Amino acid sequence: ARSHLDGLFAPIACARATPEDVRAMEWALDDMRGARDDAHALLEATMRLHLAIARASRIEVLIGMYQTIVTLLSSTMTKAAFVPHQDELRRHNLDVHAGIVNAIREHDTLALEKLLALHAQDMVRVN
Repeated sequence: ARSHLDGLFAPIACARATPEDVRAMEWALDDMRGARDDAHALLEATMRLHLAIARASRIEVLIGMYQTIVTLLSSTMTKAAFVPHQDELRRHNLDVHAGIVNAIREHDTLALEKLLALHAQDMVRVN
């Protein structure tokens, strides 16, 4: 459910995001960069980034549903660990997230569309 909502929120956020929204995304992205060795912190920062994107969409009913999903995931997560030997994939994933934030900042829908496709591929590769 979360991944489907992510695909819905980002294009709308691209059109509606304010500089304040982008700052919230960049703050989460900075925390993602700082969590290279802490899988739990990386996951929390990633969820915070996606929640910032959701909030930038201004679709209040769906944001509430998304917040509930994130809260459930966060509160029930007992352990987070990196998949061994996937450092390059993690770097790529961080680059894709940074690109998504940049596309939203620049209101670049074409770049965002390409980055969301890469993001979806990353989700499939990890699963």
